Amino acid sequence: MTAPGNVGRIGCLGFGYAVPTTSRGNDDPVFDWIKKHGGGAGMFTGYTTRRVLAAGETIEAYMVQAAQTALSAAKLTVSDVDVLLGYTSISAYQSPNSLVLVHQLLGLAPTCWPIPVHADFSNYSACLLFADALIAAGRARNVLIVCGANWSRFVSYQTPECISAGDGAGAVVVGATSDVTRFRVADYAVTEQSASYGAMTMQADVVSSAPPWADRAPFAGGSFWDTSTYTQPYFRLSAAGGAVFSQFGVKAPPALALHLLQRNGVDPADVTVIPYQASAALLDAWRPAIGAAALLDTISQFANMTSANLPVNAAYFAEQIKTDYVVLLGLGPDPHASALLLRRNG
Repeated sequence: MTAPGNVGRIGCLGFGYAVPTTSRGNDDPVFDWIKKHGGGAGMFTGYTTRRVLAAGETIEAYMVQAAQTALSAAKLTVSDVDVLLGYTSISAYQSPNSLVLVHQLLGLAPTCWPIPVHADFSNYSACLLFADALIAAGRARNVLIVCGANWSRFVSYQTPECISAGDGAGAVVVGATSDVTRFRVADYAVTEQSASYGAMTMQADVVSSAPPWADRAPFAGGSFWDTSTYTQPYFRLSAAGGAVFSQFGVKAPPALALHLLQRNGVDPADVTVIPYQASAALLDAWRPAIGAAALLDTISQFANMTSANLPVNAAYFAEQIKTDYVVLLGLGPDPHASALLLRRNG
């Protein structure tokens, strides 16, 4: 490990992303029910195709592919990685998160700690912040970050949000570097609206309740044993969630981005924004509100990859960014908005 205070510059050494090969268009039969019954008009827009896992595929395989690409771009091997940060959403198990499986499939060392960071849908930004702090403190040399999302399997195709769901995985390696052209973490800002907790959730439906004898010892109160049966969890947007989407979702992220830029003395015209891409309705509101040099998205071809939006697009556009400043603009179901400022040169 590097001794604290002797690290020097820390930056993003290599990016990678991977998306399934199966493409689902707007005319796919899976959307027939929601087209017939409507709902959510004007809320979920901007998608032409989305990449989705085929039968037998897992998102962890794509997380591994994205991580391998990032390591190759950084000219490092798995033996160089000290800490693995990231998240699989949704993991095969409630616990442990299948980031541990990614650790296994990559062949990372037993001394490399896989640490799941659950900050939907700002996992990637949080991981970048933590990686920077770990390396600056001398607790790690190289940190691998990989986030994957498979939400096409965890939405109800009788709810409007189903049309936005796509799958993908993105990765980055963070480490010490003398290369001033590498993007590094400069600052961040967050606004949390925890009073709206529960407006947007991932949860299961109860198929059958506990039987009559569940109130008998040792099951009294249901605290010892839950005998109900459930569906698999799926994302749901309540009426309150719709209000959060159209109010907090439209206004809070661009306001937060501008606050962060002003605090750092950065002109929005000198910034590239990589935004969370839930809907073109949000992007169309954020673009003029921020006034950045560029706002880069893949919503038309990849749709909403939830926790993988930011890592996939950061890798997808890594070689195309012309500005020295980037803002990763996140939006989560808590709800929260996050803005992470990256800079290079200077």
